[in-house]
Amino acid sequence: MSVVRRHPLRSYYALAVGIASLVIVYWQVAAAIYLRRHGAPLDFYGFAGGVMQGQLGYEYVNLVALLHLMALYPLVVPALGFGLAPSLAAVLVTARTRGRAGLAALLSRLKPWRGGKGPGDVWRAYALILVAPLLLYPLFLWIEGSFGDPAWVERSRRIVGLDPIGWLLPALLIGAVLDEGGLLEELGWRGFATPTLLARGRHPLAVALMVGVLWSLWHWPRELPALLAGAVPFAEFLPHQIPRLVSAIAVSTIMIPFLVWTGGSVVPAIMIHGLTNFLSKAFDGMPRFALGAEPQDLVEPGLALLLVATLGPRLGHPPPGRQSDALAEA
Repeated sequence: MSVVRRHPLRSYYALAVGIASLVIVYWQVAAAIYLRRHGAPLDFYGFAGGVMQGQLGYEYVNLVALLHLMALYPLVVPALGFGLAPSLAAVLVTARTRGRAGLAALLSRLKPWRGGKGPGDVWRAYALILVAPLLLYPLFLWIEGSFGDPAWVERSRRIVGLDPIGWLLPALLIGAVLDEGGLLEELGWRGFATPTLLARGRHPLAVALMVGVLWSLWHWPRELPALLAGAVPFAEFLPHQIPRLVSAIAVSTIMIPFLVWTGGSVVPAIMIHGLTNFLSKAFDGMPRFALGAEPQDLVEPGLALLLVATLGPRLGHPPPGRQSDALAEA
């Protein structure tokens, strides 16, 4: 416990990786038992996707689909621990280092805005989050139809709410707030790690770089079993991590102004994270470029650079000593 108090960020990350790794170990053990009993390998992701999309009729995977799956197959419930790992680690470390007051401050980041923020900044934040994907829809549909698989365009239009058009706003909101990645993870990455580093006076771009790298590497326990089993060659695995790493850093950069505008709320981060995953799932028929990069992987760094050029290198975050109490709370 003394180590946790002295090194809260390191302890947080170790716990986030450790909890996620335990979930992967659980699935490896379950797969081994299944193989012994049935004489066939268990493809968890194939099984889960097949049930949710084939049997249950969901167009793409989100938290509602996962909960439905878990209600039918309770042995799948521990899988939720992977996405929850960063947030659970943040809660455990905060409770140990700052007690009930610190835990209350952490959970207050789930409010839509904090710190006495005025309506101007708040409305700007949420309006930008919802307008940006609407501007990308025509581009992605054109890319998918022209250079990818045209058969996927109809599916994409249906998922994003363009067919029929009346579902546009509901589909957008569902994609933003019910994605399992954004909803389960962001109290950790943007509710704990990012504010802690900013409160220590680190430059916002350096914080985006550090959190982006840690966020990207945190996914590795999910992918290492395939690498260790030889299903994916190391020479192929490592280069294909580059687009994911760049994307994680870019999205971490994009999120910082929204943290500032809403006084440290993680709700914008949940929505941005959710929408990046939603777009990737909705436009699954787009072509892949070098190293497996999608068009979205090129758009995200462009948006991050645009924010840096518009808001300055600090992305709207005040210099050390001038940040609001809401942002300074770790």
